[in-house]
Amino acid sequence: MSGFNMQPNHKPGNPVSIDPVCGMKMDANQPPFQWVFQGKEYHFCSDVCKQLFQREPQKYIKVEAG
Repeated sequence: MSGFNMQPNHKPGNPVSIDPVCGMKMDANQPPFQWVFQGKEYHFCSDVCKQLFQREPQKYIKVEAG
């Protein structure tokens, strides 16, 4: 499927961000795609994951106990 980049996108020692849609790890300093939702920045490995998140963000947001 076009739009997916399944190559690792993080360097050892750099902070890691995890795509909330597919779980792929990526460099938090240089995420391929990002989007701010409700004041929080989310990082994505592909435009496809970003679009899926934008359609149904509540499906992918983990609720934090507080």
